[in-house]
Amino acid sequence: MHTYCEILIERLSAAGEGIAHSEGKRLVVPFTAPGDRVIAEIDPVHHGRAAFIEIIKIIEIVEQSPVRVAAQCPYFGTCGGCSLQHISYEAQCAEKIRIVQENLSRIGGFSSNSIVPLDIHPSSPFGYRNRVQFHRKEGKIGFMSRHTNQISAIDNCIVAYTAIQDRLQKKQLVVPPDKSRWTVYAYRDTFLSEAEKRRGTVHIGNRALNIDAGVFFQNNGDLLELLIQEIVHYVQKNALNGRAADFYGGVGTLSAFLPCSHIDIIEEQRSAIELAKKNIPYAHCFADTVDHFVRYASKTYDLILVDPPRSGLSQPVHAFLVKQSDLQLVYVSCDSASLARDLKILIEGGYSIEKFSLYDFYPQTAHIESVVFLKK
Repeated sequence: MHTYCEILIERLSAAGEGIAHSEGKRLVVPFTAPGDRVIAEIDPVHHGRAAFIEIIKIIEIVEQSPVRVAAQCPYFGTCGGCSLQHISYEAQCAEKIRIVQENLSRIGGFSSNSIVPLDIHPSSPFGYRNRVQFHRKEGKIGFMSRHTNQISAIDNCIVAYTAIQDRLQKKQLVVPPDKSRWTVYAYRDTFLSEAEKRRGTVHIGNRALNIDAGVFFQNNGDLLELLIQEIVHYVQKNALNGRAADFYGGVGTLSAFLPCSHIDIIEEQRSAIELAKKNIPYAHCFADTVDHFVRYASKTYDLILVDPPRSGLSQPVHAFLVKQSDLQLVYVSCDSASLARDLKILIEGGYSIEKFSLYDFYPQTAHIESVVFLKK
């Protein structure tokens, strides 16, 4: 038998779900907003777990939060993409700042006054996503449904870049005959697709970068330009024009703008390294894992840029960075939990934080990007 309870949503989790407490239990309630008072149905399978009780669904919103808004997308809640369209954009940004601060405190051990202020760079709430992966199954085109392996068929995606929306609405999106999923990239006058022309150039800042629709490239070109500007300003301010390394460098998106005399790019995906060689002909490109590279690297650097996957930095990378001296480190992160862990290790190893910025690359989702400038 299912159990019902009335609860007040206190905040969002790092996954974008509402958090409440009742009878000493932590309750997780999807699609709620901080300040909502709801009657919810509790999953009896999880009832009594020490950490939390998982909620199946909201039965009724008794009192709406002042930050709750009507979702603009008709597929919201069934499509597996967006998770926060029911919350105002200003409140989304505020919650993301709080989540990062909470991770810094809980995981990193930072006190409230030991971390530099966190500035967040907001995005256009919709029409920002340049890189979109579509799925096809049984004649349907769209995105994976939430918590299922079914396709949520769509006629439009309002977070996608306008050129992608236009093709969707006009039913002009080319579907590859041999793939069940494929990626499309569009920004300014560039449109690439794994189903059509997959390689080309895109103008970011004052550079034309070679990219491939099937190779990762950062979404949200407008914010990417701001992030690059901040990194370049930091490098120029500190006169870092000597030796630089770009760990997890991808196609050289960030290091292409570094005013350094020597750049090493380390990236394990060979197709990305091929593009990096075109983007930065003077760079030394290594098709290698960062873990393997640092085990044998004997070079010293003035600047190292790291942009790791969600898991963050590994123990060999921690050891390599801690061993360095007189180093400026720029850490770009897509996961504040692994970032908080890594910052704790780096600071214990002699680094200090000079600046900490947040970039909301993915509005309507719980994801947040960080860039931290450190010095040893």
